[in-house]
Amino acid sequence: MIFLILKEIMNDLIAQGYKGQDLAHKFNKIKQAIPKAMEKLTEEAQQESAMTKAEAEKAIEL
Repeated sequence: MIFLILKEIMNDLIAQGYKGQDLAHKFNKIKQAIPKAMEKLTEEAQQESAMTKAEAEKAIEL
């Protein structure tokens, strides 16, 4: 999973025109920020109330 995320980040940076050392620097900067971003997402998810089964079915249009 993380490999696919890193691959998408690299592809996006290349599409934005980054090359060589600039590409490597930007990629490493983003890669280092991933753990903190995941922690923040986890904290936010834990603070939100869980969806009921009926709400989930409505959200995915069952």
